Amino acid sequence: SPWKPASRSCSLLIGQRSVRRAAWRPAGRRWLSERRGLLCAAVVVSAASGCETISPLPEVHDTPIVTAGDSFQLWKRVDRGETYYSTTIPYTFTNRTGSKVYLPGCHGTFDVQVEMETAGNWVHYWSPLLQLCLSPPLVIEPDEVYQNTLRVEGCASGEGCFQRLTPPDTDSTAFRIVWTDALSSYDDGGPPWGDLIPLEERVSNQLHLGGGRAIPLTA
Repeated sequence: SPWKPASRSCSLLIGQRSVRRAAWRPAGRRWLSERRGLLCAAVVVSAASGCETISPLPEVHDTPIVTAGDSFQLWKRVDRGETYYSTTIPYTFTNRTGSKVYLPGCHGTFDVQVEMETAGNWVHYWSPLLQLCLSPPLVIEPDEVYQNTLRVEGCASGEGCFQRLTPPDTDSTAFRIVWTDALSSYDDGGPPWGDLIPLEERVSNQLHLGGGRAIPLTA
């Protein structure tokens, strides 16, 4: 196969699995390894800011983030009286900015959120839990294609529910993925760590989440 397989990083807590591959260049293919840093703290925090994010609906065509399909099923399971929902969304990001894109985060994970369309605006719907640490950023070269799988999961309610997730009211509700901290430069003396790339360079196509089918039982 012309593509070299990459190492994977997976955590149910963080909910991201990543694979990277380089775009074709005249000089050949370049493989970028994941950079790692020291763990600063073991505290778990939410990537969401705690307040609702609202932005107008821009017209985005040929998006840099492309999901593997436009419809994904939220699976439902009940464990010890708690109701949980989850799905996985494979996607690719193509760096079309003409310069490097920096993703600060913790051991290869970074801030991302799923937004929901409501009354002509995009509002925050879900974002993963991240460890509180700072590693050297992931660097995506111009024209490079980056692959990732976003695991969306959470529970409906309850005292032990730290990651909330409820199915949409209708299957026709529109969602999208947004990278909330993709930078055009990086300053390790921050924060701030750098300047955000334009929204149209860090957003996905629209997608739909089917509501809450029970996970089928296997023998």
